[in-house]
Amino acid sequence: MDGEYKTLNDISLESNVLFFGKESCLPNYFFSGNNVRQNYVIHYIIKGKGTFSSANHPAIQLQAGDVFILPKGVPCFYKADSKEPWTYFWIGLSGLKIGAMLAGSSLSTQHYLRQVQNSNFCNSLFQLFDALHRPTSLINDILILETQQAIKILKDCFQQQLSAALNLTRVSAPLFVRRDTGLNDDLCGVERKVAFDCHDDPGVEIQVVQSLAKWKRFALGKYGYAPGSGLYTDMNAIRRDEETDNLHSIYVDQWDWEKVITRTERNEAYLERTAARIHAAVLEAETVLHSRFPALHPRLPANLTFVTSEELFDLYPGLAPEEREQAFVKKHRAVFVKHIGWPLGDGRPHGVRAPDYDDWSLNGDLLY
Repeated sequence: MDGEYKTLNDISLESNVLFFGKESCLPNYFFSGNNVRQNYVIHYIIKGKGTFSSANHPAIQLQAGDVFILPKGVPCFYKADSKEPWTYFWIGLSGLKIGAMLAGSSLSTQHYLRQVQNSNFCNSLFQLFDALHRPTSLINDILILETQQAIKILKDCFQQQLSAALNLTRVSAPLFVRRDTGLNDDLCGVERKVAFDCHDDPGVEIQVVQSLAKWKRFALGKYGYAPGSGLYTDMNAIRRDEETDNLHSIYVDQWDWEKVITRTERNEAYLERTAARIHAAVLEAETVLHSRFPALHPRLPANLTFVTSEELFDLYPGLAPEEREQAFVKKHRAVFVKHIGWPLGDGRPHGVRAPDYDDWSLNGDLLY
């Protein structure tokens, strides 16, 4: 008997695909497991025929083009024909919305449909079954709304944890600044800025921010923050010369923060403690997200692994900087890479940092 079977993570959402499969049955084959399901399983008969029955319903003969469902909590029995055993595929579903959708269909009463092969329902069923075989995230393909809800929960929780861990208060940040203020970030010094003028200030260049690095330090002084306290904001920026990939975009939307410290705190031990506190905020957000979506299992370790860019180069001299990071993170899962900007043994830096305000000896990237 030929077939396939694949399970997916139960995400405990309003609508969810749990598993799917396909089987070419042997003559007289019947499912010998628990015939009272805790979810809904839709079967589409591709070819052949067989017998299907459910509680309080007589047994019927079904054939290619028919659909039957194993309803949640209802005993069912189904068996392949002795001469023309059926081939079918199935999709297991769960969630409150699934029950509501089926309530409006005859599948909720008689538990089968005949000759649906030319219907919109059949087309949708085949499209879903085909999509489940693609190497993409089912959450992104089908559960877009729930994904957005999860993102909001994650962002809300993380900003609360971050502000508490580092003693930060939220402030509003500018989307653009005047060029003559000097507050826009030059990044590496070569990136072009998005600029325009406006009706009320003709001849004055206004620039969309590329980063808030300089503005944050200006704001700390203007707002009168004391040592040990700081600010955070939801930064929006445009970087027209960004090299885009899965992690980088010309549009930037990120949490950005800055804190006042004393001269005696400008050391590597303080940097590592701060990185550890940020990691703890991420861990808490991960725990909260798991409580709402149980299938999103916590994967991060409790502690960070610290490494310098020089040590990464010594470990993986034959790899490019990003490849070194990937190799090290694959092993340790939560990593803080320090000393980014200085030339390494091959004469090239691990990564490019701003030449006018970054401290290349007291910086780092938190990687997962």
